[in-house]
Amino acid sequence: MRSLVTRLSPRHFAPALAVLTLALAACAPAAPPSPTAAPAKPTEAPKPAATTAPAKPAATAAPAKPTEAPAAKPAEKPAAVASPAAKPTEAPAAKAEAKPAAFDEKAIADFYRGKNIRIIVGFAPGGNFDLFSRVLSRHLTRYMPGNPTVIVENRPGAASMVMTNAVYKAEAKDGTIIGHPNQNLITQQALGLPGIEFDVTKFQWLGAASSSIPGCGVRTDLGIKGIEDVFTRELATAADAPGSGSYDVPSVINGVLKTKFRLVPGYTGASRQRLAIEGKEAEAYCQADALSATFVPLLEGPNPPTKKIIILGSERSNHPILKDAVPAETLAKTDEDRVVLRAVYAPNTIAYPWAVAPEVPRDRVAALRKAMADSFKDPEFLAEAKKTNLDPDFKSGDAVARVAEELLKTPPSALARLKEMLK
Repeated sequence: MRSLVTRLSPRHFAPALAVLTLALAACAPAAPPSPTAAPAKPTEAPKPAATTAPAKPAATAAPAKPTEAPAAKPAEKPAAVASPAAKPTEAPAAKAEAKPAAFDEKAIADFYRGKNIRIIVGFAPGGNFDLFSRVLSRHLTRYMPGNPTVIVENRPGAASMVMTNAVYKAEAKDGTIIGHPNQNLITQQALGLPGIEFDVTKFQWLGAASSSIPGCGVRTDLGIKGIEDVFTRELATAADAPGSGSYDVPSVINGVLKTKFRLVPGYTGASRQRLAIEGKEAEAYCQADALSATFVPLLEGPNPPTKKIIILGSERSNHPILKDAVPAETLAKTDEDRVVLRAVYAPNTIAYPWAVAPEVPRDRVAALRKAMADSFKDPEFLAEAKKTNLDPDFKSGDAVARVAEELLKTPPSALARLKEMLK
């Protein structure tokens, strides 16, 4: 089955990464807008149980003594640092990728043989995070020395913050635990939001599955012609918790452009949000990935039940599903407005990332990175991803780390506005 999702072109990334080096000294400060209140509590759906991929029988072998990494420092809250002046559309110069670190394949194989690797997904089953990890789990074992069994566990909560805190602090630090967190947690750390017990600059990033364009859609039976109608008409919008794309994207579009997406939080995961749209509990939905496999079926065909009306970014998408979606930056009135919008867009250039704790030995990190990169080149992996309506476009662990470091340098004035919008 041909994938309904096409890869994003490089032109989508440059505007997003521009936020990482912008300075707003010349921009007049704008009063922080108040976010739209979230009044209604959605109909509760049964909470999905944690699920696992079936394990293979474990072989027995004596593990080799690991190469220990230096002890990690306690998590610190990085201070936001203003970047040097730059034009609003400039992106930072690309850095050369570091050469893959060497490791002793025999020692790695001796350690992992007979063990399980757990990938812990910070969201409920059914969405792109869950789907990417499950497809990866079926191929990673073939590229990892020692061929460990790879198990997927779902641990939703606070838009993946619960899982991310656990991987950073409480879970095993030996390379058998991989976290699959929401990339928007990088922005949350930059904002200094409560509940964060990790430091994104200390995580050892293994890579990211793809990139995405955040956007919002509406039910077509409502007679909404385009985003201009949402400036005057309030729409009940199914959302997860703060930090998720379904919450942050409409909050920021409301805050900057003064639209009227009325957030209804509590719809945990894309599958429940889709049910809310199909059951007409909700009128609109927004996501970090406007082409999420969960929602693509609602956007195709001669008379689709929903349509996308706005995306983040500065240019229209060439994807047929997004052809009528207006780029939010074209509606922004000031440079600082555009910086705020890009602070939400930037993490999505390294969407669906995986990470291990700071204390994991460096040689095991190197082996995991190589195995993950090799999996994303595997024809069987790519075929299965296409069949699942996923669009893999692998980003290295170094690329994820760079985006995290640069986003933390967003000018304080823009972060202050964004923080007010996401309350």
